[in-house]
Amino acid sequence: MKYVVTQNSDSTKVYGPSSWTARLAQFMGLTGNAAPTPPFDNGQSTLREFVTDRAVLLDYQEAQADAGALDGDVWRVTETAVDMPLDQAVNRAKADVDQRQAAALNGGIDVDGTVVDVTIDARTQVAEVQSRGGEQKLVTRRGQAVILTPESCVSTIAAIDAHRSAAAERSYDLYVAVDAAADLDALRAIDIAVGWPPTVEENLT
Repeated sequence: MKYVVTQNSDSTKVYGPSSWTARLAQFMGLTGNAAPTPPFDNGQSTLREFVTDRAVLLDYQEAQADAGALDGDVWRVTETAVDMPLDQAVNRAKADVDQRQAAALNGGIDVDGTVVDVTIDARTQVAEVQSRGGEQKLVTRRGQAVILTPESCVSTIAAIDAHRSAAAERSYDLYVAVDAAADLDALRAIDIAVGWPPTVEENLT
């Protein structure tokens, strides 16, 4: 819980908002660290509960709080939803795209019943196995022991490449759409969460 201290004479805020601390207790002439039940009146000032009415935010909006005002026994701060500038919103949208692309390129895909990582390191590992020829054992990052043949290496590498290419294409398309957005409504109409190549979710613990 948070509190604010107001002067009894004119309800002017003189301290806060603050979580309960020893300093706040000292300011109110209290001993110890136990928070009293608000409102607590010491004669000159009153310790009140601090309440914030949160704004409901759309994408690419930020909350702007007023200075607050006394409302009965609480000090009430009201938030207002404010649109961020378009260039800032575009940067945030692109950061979201980058984050989702990174997630798509750090997961796994199912190749003939085996979960294979789609990272560059995993692709390189499969290519090294392929270069040795014959049947080779590969232990994946997920701890699976897999026997690969030259043929299965080819199909695995192809699947990894196809997944990475699809992720790159989705990222490119979204960047183009974000750059073309003329206003925030157009930007909000772009669903950045969909269209990515699926990855296999596993519990690796």
